[in-house]
Amino acid sequence: LRLLHGLWSLLNIWLTYRIAEKLAGMRAAWWSGAMVAGWAWMPLLSVHQLVEMACIPPLLFAVWKLVEVDRVEWSARRLMLAGLGLGVATGMRYQCGLFGIGWALAMALPEWKAGRICAWNLQKIKAPILLGMFSLATFSLTQIQDLFIWGEPFVQLRAYFGYNTTHAMNYPQGPWHQYLWTVLGLATPPLAFALLFGAWKQEWGGHWRWVIWGALAFFLFHSGYSNKQERFILPVVPFFAIIGSAGWLKWRAQSAWWARRPRLEKGLIGWTLAFNLVLAIGLSFVYAKKSRVEAMNVLYERGDLRNFVIIEVDGGTMAPRFYAGAWVPFYHFNSSSDPVGERRTLCK
Repeated sequence: LRLLHGLWSLLNIWLTYRIAEKLAGMRAAWWSGAMVAGWAWMPLLSVHQLVEMACIPPLLFAVWKLVEVDRVEWSARRLMLAGLGLGVATGMRYQCGLFGIGWALAMALPEWKAGRICAWNLQKIKAPILLGMFSLATFSLTQIQDLFIWGEPFVQLRAYFGYNTTHAMNYPQGPWHQYLWTVLGLATPPLAFALLFGAWKQEWGGHWRWVIWGALAFFLFHSGYSNKQERFILPVVPFFAIIGSAGWLKWRAQSAWWARRPRLEKGLIGWTLAFNLVLAIGLSFVYAKKSRVEAMNVLYERGDLRNFVIIEVDGGTMAPRFYAGAWVPFYHFNSSSDPVGERRTLCK
């Protein structure tokens, strides 16, 4: 499973490179692709079963299909392929549908040029409708397992939103700007601040709208939503690399100050690469939740698992039942439990 996830994640590098190359040239492509390949946390998280990581390749594929042609017009086939990518990504991580909302707005709304609004061609409304139809159809197919498991469609989708509307406050909370610092931390300061500046300077017109509007809709929603877990924002990071790299390189080419200090920029890049390399080597040997995983593996090797008990000493514990080979019920004991009463219950 981890090998398959790792191979799947390699698409992030190729698609990031191709999108940046198409929009900003070879140098921006190298910058973007090198960052997505070189960030130390990418290999560690990519091989885990995280929907926030697995959904990134189809998202990038959808953008690639929208920017691959020079003109801002798409055939039904191209919109179908973009919708396929968006639908698959949303099937993995429901919030990826926010990218589609951003793209639909970018397609339907008039474009700004030279401080004025261009004429709004009503034919543009066909593109977001077709994109939405294809993505919804693909998303529906990704949820077809509910018919076999629960006997009706979209059970997990309804349960997911129902649970989050009532339990969002039970999870980590944070200020509206928390994800800004999360993304900057993942992008490795101080080079991350150059990317932030580049993203701020980047133009919003042309094909850049398909990169920026979707990522911005996703980012703003999560910044405003109360439940803030760091992994939620991961899908936006490769888009930040593309936008920030292109904007920074374009601005830096016109900066006399940076033109006189080429060694400073090379030093920052070198430090970033060295830091991530050392960190990646260290993270490659991290065995997270070792005691829990090995305990489940012992139960798996016995081959007779029906249920088990967890004794909690210093807080709540979630058992990684995947490694036990069976999704069986389990029980919690802690300092407030009644062992005698629990034993009578379990031994009936």
